[in-house]
Amino acid sequence: VAGLLNLAGVETLRDGVLLTTSAGRFEMAESCAGLRFLLAGVMIASLAAHLAFTGWRRQAVFIGAAVALAIAANWLRASLIILTATATQMRVGTGPEHVAFGWVFYGGLILALLLAARRFGDRDAVPALAPAAASVE
Repeated sequence: VAGLLNLAGVETLRDGVLLTTSAGRFEMAESCAGLRFLLAGVMIASLAAHLAFTGWRRQAVFIGAAVALAIAANWLRASLIILTATATQMRVGTGPEHVAFGWVFYGGLILALLLAARRFGDRDAVPALAPAAASVE
């Protein structure tokens, strides 16, 4: 996160779980570390992969991509919250709105994950039925 903030032009010092910017100090709390989202994302990606892809290799690639995306998204989410708080001199991004932003951000990410499974999946949504032979009496 500190690297992303520095790239964005916000000088950030990291000391363990503490990040310091010109606006103040931010603690990367355990509840904000993204582990719960990562676990939920893996579960949803596993289900989506099972439903969308026929081969285990494609399923594994999809789940692996979802894990990488979840980790990168958590870094981006934390960086955006700190950028917002720093830009507003701690008026925005330090209260309950940062939790709401996280839910909306992760909700959008899960939606994108499900849409990707639907778009790139190789399993038919509804299996084709063979026509039944008609009997004539």
